[in-house]
Amino acid sequence: MGVDHTATADKYPKDFVAVLPESELAENTMRRVEAGEVPVLLARKNGTVFAIAHTCSHLGGPLSEGELLDDGTVRCPWHGSVFSLRDGNVVNGPATEPQPKFEVRVRAGQIEVRLQQEADK
Repeated sequence: MGVDHTATADKYPKDFVAVLPESELAENTMRRVEAGEVPVLLARKNGTVFAIAHTCSHLGGPLSEGELLDDGTVRCPWHGSVFSLRDGNVVNGPATEPQPKFEVRVRAGQIEVRLQQEADK
């Protein structure tokens, strides 16, 4: 069966953490950042900033080295799994586990993220 290669839940930030100045994430780009101990994929598409776990749940591929697709998804460079930036769900395998999703806010010019809270899913 599939194994989830993303970080363990206890490492995900429960409180908002500043990860990048907003001015450093251009439209239609992706970037790997660190939220505490966890690598996070930031992407800006159609003026919205999205954040999901950077490490592909399939076999640990680096999503920031993949392809940002026009429909608001990202394709892993290693085996082609496609994930929704909106909710982290698998759109196309071989991955079987979704990417953890982060809440995003901008404060004082900084992009901040935290693990999406259960009630917000």
